[in-house]
Amino acid sequence: MHGEPEPDPACAVCGRRLLPGERAIEFVTGAGAGLAVCELCKPRAEAAGWLRPEDVAAAGASAGTQRRRGRGGGVIGGLLSSWRLPDREADGSRVAEPDPGEGEGVGSRRAPAPAPGAEPAGTSVADAVAAFNRSNHRRTVAGLTRTLGSPRATALIRKGNGGGTVRLTIAWEITWYQWEVAPAGRGHEVRESGKGDTIDQLGAPDRAWNLMVAVDGTLEEKTSMTAPVEEP
Repeated sequence: MHGEPEPDPACAVCGRRLLPGERAIEFVTGAGAGLAVCELCKPRAEAAGWLRPEDVAAAGASAGTQRRRGRGGGVIGGLLSSWRLPDREADGSRVAEPDPGEGEGVGSRRAPAPAPGAEPAGTSVADAVAAFNRSNHRRTVAGLTRTLGSPRATALIRKGNGGGTVRLTIAWEITWYQWEVAPAGRGHEVRESGKGDTIDQLGAPDRAWNLMVAVDGTLEEKTSMTAPVEEP
């Protein structure tokens, strides 16, 4: 009797579960662990010092003489232990520092910094769009767009006693993601807040589609539309 089919692997960098038919790229970490990485995160894995299995094998072959002399473990072990593992996001997924200038697509200009000592009173749609375009979440959208085609997107203003936040919804026919953008210090924090399978799972306000999504994952407001507001 055949067992249950194994689920599609999750990317070791961004944490996203790969879609059926999406190719996983194998890497070996500095600790010698084999991990699967999506094509979108391949540059980040390489920047973190992870190697492809064939590169590790080639390094082992070139160190054959040293291994026969009993020093091979030190050579390869030193090589592996010198690799720097990437930092982790708050949700535990491993990330590398974004490349300088990355995310400078549509709508990615930085919002003006608040005056020294001032705390942001809330988050506007422009703030949320700019913060998202600077974040690593943009790469997830870019990768899914290459696989699933152009998505639709909504910015929903959520008002509360502690100031407003913005919920971003980006949806394809077979999956959707949501991010919450809130004030944090002198800037804004973007965190994933939800995901699902079909658009009909979303409420009407989250289907206002008042944003445009570029192929590189950046967002831009539609000038002819206003953002829906969710009251507490």
